[in-house]
Amino acid sequence: MLESNFSLIDLHKFHWNERAKTSKELYGFPKDFYLKVEELIRTVESKEEKEKIVRIAKDIIKCRLRKILIFTLNDFFSEQPTINSQVQKLTNEETEFYRQIESAIACFLAQTLTKIVKGGGFEF
Repeated sequence: MLESNFSLIDLHKFHWNERAKTSKELYGFPKDFYLKVEELIRTVESKEEKEKIVRIAKDIIKCRLRKILIFTLNDFFSEQPTINSQVQKLTNEETEFYRQIESAIACFLAQTLTKIVKGGGFEF
């Protein structure tokens, strides 16, 4: 059990701050944010409140994943990546997701480029 006073009010604040940021910028979340939300769901008794927490959490996740995908793609193809400031704002789960997406992009690019180059009869 987390030793935290994380409340529905805190969840609303994070939600509002994330939605208020630009479409490319993440709001800094604690590394254990999703664990705090999980604990909050456990501590709430009413079904309606649990459903509200899940709805807000789902919206936060969707919003943040969209931003993570955008900055990962942008920085992957950029001459001057700016990713460090955004990565610091990720939760533990989001950091793992970011690494998986970055790896998938690199793998796809390498495999596809190799295939078309070799298929075209060119070797380097």
